[in-house]
Amino acid sequence: MHSPTDTELGDNRVLIVSWSKDHFKVRSGKYIIWYHKEKTNGLILISNERNEEEKALATNFGLDNAALEILSSKYVKDVSVHENEREIIVELRSSRDWADFLIHVRLFKHRPGLVNWKVDVSTKGRKEPQRLPFYRFFPQVSSEGWNVSTDQELKFYDCTTNKFVPGKGTDYLRGAPEHSSAWGVRNVYNQFCYLHEEDIINSTILYFQNFTSLNKYYEVTKTDASYTVDVPYPWISYYPTRRIDFDHEKFNYILKFGYRIPVSEEKIPQDIEFTIIDSYLYLNPIKPKNNIDCCKLFIKMFSEIYDEIDKPETEYTEWANEVVPKEIENLLDPDNWVTINGKQYLKSYVKDPRNSSAELITLLDVLVPLKKYFKKFDRGLELVEKLEKGLPDFYKPKLGAIFQSLHQTQKMDEEKVVMDAWYFLCPVLWTGHVAEEGNLEAKDMALKSSQTIVNLGRTVSYEFPQFLDIFNGKYHDILGTGREVYEYDVTGVYAYLMLQYYNLTGDETYIEEAKKAMDKVARRSFEYAYEMTATPEGAVAALWLYQLTNDEKYIDISFIPLASILRHSVFFECKYGYGKYYKTFFLTMAMPESYIAACEEGKVFRYMLEYIKRGEKCLPSFAKKLVAELLKYKSQYTMPPSYPKEMIAEEPANGKLNPSWYIPFEDLMLGWKKSGQVGQEIYGAGFPIEIANGLYQVFKHGELVLYTEYPTVFSSEENKKITFRTTGVKEYLFKARITYLHERKSPLRVFELDEQGKPIKEIFPSSFDRKTQEFIGHGNTTYTILLD
Repeated sequence: MHSPTDTELGDNRVLIVSWSKDHFKVRSGKYIIWYHKEKTNGLILISNERNEEEKALATNFGLDNAALEILSSKYVKDVSVHENEREIIVELRSSRDWADFLIHVRLFKHRPGLVNWKVDVSTKGRKEPQRLPFYRFFPQVSSEGWNVSTDQELKFYDCTTNKFVPGKGTDYLRGAPEHSSAWGVRNVYNQFCYLHEEDIINSTILYFQNFTSLNKYYEVTKTDASYTVDVPYPWISYYPTRRIDFDHEKFNYILKFGYRIPVSEEKIPQDIEFTIIDSYLYLNPIKPKNNIDCCKLFIKMFSEIYDEIDKPETEYTEWANEVVPKEIENLLDPDNWVTINGKQYLKSYVKDPRNSSAELITLLDVLVPLKKYFKKFDRGLELVEKLEKGLPDFYKPKLGAIFQSLHQTQKMDEEKVVMDAWYFLCPVLWTGHVAEEGNLEAKDMALKSSQTIVNLGRTVSYEFPQFLDIFNGKYHDILGTGREVYEYDVTGVYAYLMLQYYNLTGDETYIEEAKKAMDKVARRSFEYAYEMTATPEGAVAALWLYQLTNDEKYIDISFIPLASILRHSVFFECKYGYGKYYKTFFLTMAMPESYIAACEEGKVFRYMLEYIKRGEKCLPSFAKKLVAELLKYKSQYTMPPSYPKEMIAEEPANGKLNPSWYIPFEDLMLGWKKSGQVGQEIYGAGFPIEIANGLYQVFKHGELVLYTEYPTVFSSEENKKITFRTTGVKEYLFKARITYLHERKSPLRVFELDEQGKPIKEIFPSSFDRKTQEFIGHGNTTYTILLD
């Protein structure tokens, strides 16, 4: 397995070439970044060293209208350059009649090819609040209704003619570069552009907009970050059913990408400061050879950007001993149950008035983690038993498989059953998890479904249409799209399910089925994710196959699902609108153009936890770092009792909302939309239980509970000490908490161990209150707690 090295990511020279009050020129790896008040036409230029004086990637931050020519020679007052051990920092000061501007351009000495620019605005004092003077320009309206005032901030430029020119490139986020049937989808809160341009800059480009810095701007202007970052059509890219090659010379289209500032007619207070742009641009001379390289390089490059961006402080929530017990109590409320044929089943939504059906995904979402939670904490038995009683009813002999829905008067059509692909396969896989916890009926149900599942996988050649007939695999265009739509991530679910069958039976035929499915996963790229209930399983299946075969190609294939999860995650803490009332950083959109949902968060948490544990010894550090951080920030998810009334929807589409209950809303919206519009989802209630299972360890027969933000990959209790090792990387910190059953006069002693298991440093508590003690540790490190 080959990982890009720092040398491959660019020449290691990051230095100041020259500067004066009128210009600057700096170097970052193979790239020259330069600006001159009189010579660069109001642009900052970024050139490949091979064509420095001829062609460039150019930016004026997209502020190319009369009100925002802040890089024009008329308005730039000063240029200065500073450096320290880590960075080179360029500052440009510009002034207009309505505001002053401070522009920072940062280069990172240890990351050649990475540059960050940030534009801070200070409005000048006026007698009355004023509208932003550029609000009326570029009257293009986004799908969210905000006026988009400015153009994309990055274009390609001919330095000899001083004109913008077409580039020639590939937008990787729209799909697989190797296969024409790919379909890439947009993300409502997309922060990335990822492309390769082969004419002007001749580089792979990863762009990231740091929305966290822009919170104040969005709050003051009542605008939103949605749909502000993209690579607009036309571009050489990948679309449904056919590949479109674009003739740039004939069309003469100026290629561009990046951020566009949303504006409204809100008036801006006088003497106020805010940031309007905070962009990271990573240039890499390497062009990915294939889909796998494309996804792997994305993860590698973003892991370096991640080191530099704002990350919020974490706060502890008592998931195991407070949230989950309260949630169990709420779930047992009679309003959350429906009776069918004399048995009770959980409804899908709180107080759902529909009383004729039940869904298996709701039952399993809670039961799968609850069985493990009961074994660990000895709580929840009544709910476990009540759920297990209804499980066998979801096996349908006529179908020869587990079926998702149960109705009062359901009759199975023996010739046609059309349903969503993930809705069919995921419940079978999750039933297998119940079997793994010792439920023999679940094992029987799962195994009796195996032949139907295998037949279907072979029939569709291991690529599953969105809506398909379970009997013959044929696609049904239920939504009337006029084209065949695939759920590529279900192929990863199939592979995982095959390995689960192998684990339950020892039959190696299932390993061969998993390999065939994984070969299809390897053909995909950023179009892989359809629904986050199904996306992460493929990453785990790939590492599972590596463990069984020792073939390192499966490690690389695992990066395809992982890249999709990262690409659709939210890397900013929303502090405007209703989004300021809960934590958002590193949560993941349930579907690319939807919202954040607890069901999908729970699945991402569960399978990324398994992924990092399976990959502890084989994954590169950049992947382990990001997955460990993902797991840490998932625990920052907040529950309805903490939500203020103003952020909650008045009337949900399904059931009724009970904000006092510890059952999550289906939909957490960012920005100015209220949450709970869909309903309070019982089929997402497993998420808090997954966190309790994943981040807590119980020792001394329940007398001591250890919580670590990074999950432990190893723990033991012997010889009056607890030893544990966390995942992640040493450069990143995690918070830990020890809770005692009985009060103590002094904290337990904690030591960091070396690779030979010898203590090298005592870790003193950051807090202690007789019942708990907290301390801070490093990822990828072994610790021991001395017991009395």
